[in-house]
Amino acid sequence: MPDLVSEADLQQTIIEAARANGYLVYHSHSSRRSEPGFPDLCIAGGADMGKAMVWFVECKTEKGRLTKGRFTPTRRLPGQEDWAIALDRIALIPNSRVAYRLVRPSDLDELLEELAEHAKPKSKEEPMSNLTETVAQGSKFLDIARPGWRGIISTKRLSMTQYRYCVLGQLYGTYEAGLEALWPGLTPDAQKALAEEHGFQPTDNDYNWHTLEQIWLAEIERRKAEHAKAA
Repeated sequence: MPDLVSEADLQQTIIEAARANGYLVYHSHSSRRSEPGFPDLCIAGGADMGKAMVWFVECKTEKGRLTKGRFTPTRRLPGQEDWAIALDRIALIPNSRVAYRLVRPSDLDELLEELAEHAKPKSKEEPMSNLTETVAQGSKFLDIARPGWRGIISTKRLSMTQYRYCVLGQLYGTYEAGLEALWPGLTPDAQKALAEEHGFQPTDNDYNWHTLEQIWLAEIERRKAEHAKAA
């Protein structure tokens, strides 16, 4: 019965299941000299770039409560509630790959299903031809929106998974700044849809970032070669 499951047993079950699915798991076996309140487990991994996540997991019995922060003569020490609030806020950021889970025995199956789902590789990738078409559309769009863009991009530093070193990141400082510069005033969902249409990120159905990066590299080199030939 859930009421009879201890925190230690719950925690060990999660650790074993996570590691069996290929995740990295961190747990402080002795937290007496660590910052108080930090979640019991940090789980990181996923089958591919599209499913990669970091989970912070706090284990409690069915009736267990999160600790509260407390004051010392020098400062306020955080409690489990403080970490829960801070991590939940991060999890609410659009496209965040961070999750906080307060897990009780009755929640165990739900968490294990979530971990198992993220451990499964995506069964289908977007055809390369589709990505090539969207990148071509994106490069033509940049010719109008940011003339000379190809000379700004460093192909050695290009990384489509890094918000500062992706195409928009190199042109506008960050990926998010690029979205706002190209499509100001639109909602984040609308900007995301347009970014997908122009090859600045894969669609939700395809997280083949490496392939997208290779196509952009080829497009940039092709554009540079054409420019050099015409000069």
